[in-house]
Amino acid sequence: MEILIIGAILGFVIGITGLGGGMLTTPTLVLFFNVPITTAIGTSLLFAGITKIAAASVYVYRRSICTKLISFLAFGSVPGTILGSYSLHLLNEKYPILVNKLLPILVVLLIFISVIFSFYKSYIKKDLIDIDIRNRPYLISLLGFIIGFEIGLTSIGSGVLVTAILMAVCPLVPSKIVGSDIVHGLILSLVAGSVHYSLGNVDEVIATKLILSGVIGAFVGAFISPKVSQDKLKIALYFFIIFLSFGFLLKKI
Repeated sequence: MEILIIGAILGFVIGITGLGGGMLTTPTLVLFFNVPITTAIGTSLLFAGITKIAAASVYVYRRSICTKLISFLAFGSVPGTILGSYSLHLLNEKYPILVNKLLPILVVLLIFISVIFSFYKSYIKKDLIDIDIRNRPYLISLLGFIIGFEIGLTSIGSGVLVTAILMAVCPLVPSKIVGSDIVHGLILSLVAGSVHYSLGNVDEVIATKLILSGVIGAFVGAFISPKVSQDKLKIALYFFIIFLSFGFLLKKI
């Protein structure tokens, strides 16, 4: 029952904000359900991928996406996430102790970078880079490859980090940025989740329960997203993510 409730909450957060796939799910699985970190990453990615189908369908229906941006991102991110997923599997086979010690630190570091970057851009309102990345396809694909690799390796980045970067370098309305990020995150999470599943890095029982309730939560969140002011919601979410990350790190080190 607890997993079903958590799945619904995580799905709702994903649908309404585009955040929470790996940043919330991976630490939650490790901290509260004692799932090994590599299995938590694979389970989180598969959960995020299937859950985002519901949220992405709403944004696609509303035409709140940039197809060109998604295509160029995916051109680099899909091979990047495949490479990252296999890299994690190989590292865990050869250096399991090292992975179990260093990977949690890397996960938390990426979470902190993502939250700080997103908070800075969203609420301080300063332009970080004065370019339109849509006119530089090679930069979009390079960015996609880097993000894809670290998502496959850590499950972190398809929500907060991508949204924050796109807000900094892509002059689209926020709803299109969130919609494009969710659709792109759907592609990446499904690819990475499938690779991890094929490698045995997914807890099928937990994943099934998360997905059953998460799809409903994501659909509801995406449906009411335009009617909700997200500023206070995101601030609260960022603080909760940081709190959760501290607990996750303390448990693993």
